Amino acid sequence: MAGLAFGLAVFGIFLLATLPASLVIPLMVPTAAQQHLQLGEFSGSVWNGSTDSVHAFRFDLGAAHWELSPLALILLRVDGIFEFRRSGFAANGIVSYNSGDDLLLENVRGELLLSELAAVDLMLPGVTGVLKFDIEYLDLVNRLPSKVSGNVTVTDLRLAWIPGLDLGIYEATLDNDDRTVRAVIRDIGGPLKINLVMLLTPEIDHYSYSLQGAIQPKANTEMLLAPALQWLGKPDSLGRYAVNHSGTIRP
Repeated sequence: MAGLAFGLAVFGIFLLATLPASLVIPLMVPTAAQQHLQLGEFSGSVWNGSTDSVHAFRFDLGAAHWELSPLALILLRVDGIFEFRRSGFAANGIVSYNSGDDLLLENVRGELLLSELAAVDLMLPGVTGVLKFDIEYLDLVNRLPSKVSGNVTVTDLRLAWIPGLDLGIYEATLDNDDRTVRAVIRDIGGPLKINLVMLLTPEIDHYSYSLQGAIQPKANTEMLLAPALQWLGKPDSLGRYAVNHSGTIRP
């Protein structure tokens, strides 16, 4: 009897893993996520497949490819590797998901053009550069971050209203305190000295954020950068501009 059960389980794993992705993947999307997720045409199987487009909320993730564990699938889990790729954006990593709405992403690495964020109202127009991310882990429980650790780096930062000036490289170190994600932002070379802390807290239907700290032009750049920083007010006696901003982000 035990042998029969084992044989049926193995057959079930094989059957599920080899079914066309177009038949099964749409059924695996959680109900709460369906209104925020649009998937394109599928190819391949549940175990090893792809789709030509993925849109999450308002963002175009491009084409996606995945390789999943057949054993995890039969246990109603998703464990495997994924990759997104299109012009201006690329990402890959490890995903783990179960029916209890616990989504874990590990070793997620990629890069994104900052102009892509402006297209979805998450960045000021005229800001360009490359955002590179290396997320050690991001654990989402009921769509809320419970644990996060990683780094985000912006390189080749430029502003359209200050032509010809490379604003350097900046790094944000990510961690969390309960539900709130914290990003400690600092400069790594360039004309600005930056010490900022950004807090992002999920609410019922949006995210609230705050950004606090100081920005200071380095020697011989004060006159050039002053017009871009005037929206922060007047600097203190040391030339530092205080940053104290808060708002909301709606998916």
